[in-house]
Amino acid sequence: MLRIALLLIFSCFCASAQIHLPNTLSPRATISQRVSVTDLSIDYGRPSVRDRKVFHDVVPMGQLWRAGADENTVFTCSTPVSINGQALPAGRYGLHMIPNERQWTLVFSKDADAWGSYFYNKANDAARVTVSPAVSEHTELLTYDVPDVSASSATIRLRWATVAVSFTVSVDNVATVEASLRKQLSGLAGFSSDNWVQACQWLIRNKASKASIAEFANFVSTRFNPTFSTMTLKAEIAGMEGNVEQANNLRVKACEMGTNAEINAYGYTLLQSGNASGAVAVFTVNAKRYPEDPNTWDSLGEALATAGDIAAAKVNFSKALSMNPSPEVRANSEMWLKKLESQ
Repeated sequence: MLRIALLLIFSCFCASAQIHLPNTLSPRATISQRVSVTDLSIDYGRPSVRDRKVFHDVVPMGQLWRAGADENTVFTCSTPVSINGQALPAGRYGLHMIPNERQWTLVFSKDADAWGSYFYNKANDAARVTVSPAVSEHTELLTYDVPDVSASSATIRLRWATVAVSFTVSVDNVATVEASLRKQLSGLAGFSSDNWVQACQWLIRNKASKASIAEFANFVSTRFNPTFSTMTLKAEIAGMEGNVEQANNLRVKACEMGTNAEINAYGYTLLQSGNASGAVAVFTVNAKRYPEDPNTWDSLGEALATAGDIAAAKVNFSKALSMNPSPEVRANSEMWLKKLESQ
C-alpha cells in the first residue's frame, strides 16, 4: 500500500516537473524601446515562411490571429500610451490581429497569458485599432522592429512574408515625465535640492502646467536653504512671470553663492536661451568676483557682443588677451575681435 502511494506521488511530481526544450520552428524573441520614460516591449514567437503562402493559408484572412506563434504575443507599456491616437492604460496585453486585404484590426487584450488566440474573449478587449497593411520585401522570419523613434512616440512594425503592418505608440511626454519625477522625488532623491531644481527646470523647459511648476518651485523655496541652484531657479521663474528686474536681482544674489565655473556655465545657459541681458548681468558679477581669470572677461565680452554693445565687448576681449589667457580663451577672444572689427 505504501509502495502504491509513493508511486502515485512520484507520478504526480514527474507530471508537474516538465522540462523545456528549444523551439526550433518558432523561437521566442523580444524587442524593447524606451520613449521618454516609457518602456515598450513585444514578446513573440517567430515562425518562418518555409515556402508557404502565409496570408490566406497559414493565417486565414478575416480571422483572429495571435500575431506570432504559440502562446500570446505580448505588448507591454510601462505608462499610459496611445495607439494610433487611441488611449491604452499601462500594462501587459495580448496582441492579436485580424488581417484583411485593405485593412487590419489590431486587438489589445487584457488577457496577456492565454495560449495564442484559442481562448480569446472579446469582453477582455482594451483597445482595437484599424491600420493599413503595406507591401514589404520578403521577410522569412516573422519580425517586429522599431523603424522610427521620436521624443514622444515610436513606430512598431510587423514584417512577415511580403507584408508589413505598422502602428504608432505615443506618450504624453510632460505628463509621464512629471509622474516619474514625483515618484523619484518621493524617495531618497527628494532630499537633494539640486534634484528638485533640475526637475522644476525640466518642467519649465517642456512647458508643463503653471500649477505644477509653482508646486515644485514652492517646495524648493520652503524646504531648502538658499543655494546657487535654488536662487537661479527663482530667477528663472521671476523671468517667466515677466518680472525682469526681480529676475536680474535674484541672479546677482545667486552669483554671490556660486563658484566661478557654476556662474560661467549659468551665464552661457542664459545666453543660449536668448537672454543676453541676463547673461551680461551674470558675467559682470563673475568678472568682479574673479577678476584675475581671463575667461570671465572673455565670457562677458561674448554676452555684450550678443547684446549689441560692441564697444564694451571689444574692451573686455582686449582685457582678456592682456592677461596671458589659455590657448582656448585667446582663440575665442581673437575670433570675436576680428568678427567685431569686420562689422
